[in-house]
Amino acid sequence: KNYLRSMLTLSYKIRKSGFCPFAYTEVSMIREKDAVDKIRFSTGSNYQLNPNNNLQLYYRYHIFNVDDPVNYRHAIGICYTHRF
Repeated sequence: KNYLRSMLTLSYKIRKSGFCPFAYTEVSMIREKDAVDKIRFSTGSNYQLNPNNNLQLYYRYHIFNVDDPVNYRHAIGICYTHRF
């Protein structure tokens, strides 16, 4: 299947705090049908521990127009990133 994914992100880095809150919307469309497959709304914050380490906490809400037995509508996530 061919998908077209569009994303709009808003973020703001708070000076001298290490926090960068964000919100984004992501729309996935199936190209053959020209129909929206799913929409994701997310909000959260990145926190920069130091120049090489980053922590992210987010909440995500999914809207599915097709059956998806793997993903849930509500999700809370935490990510850790290390740059070499």
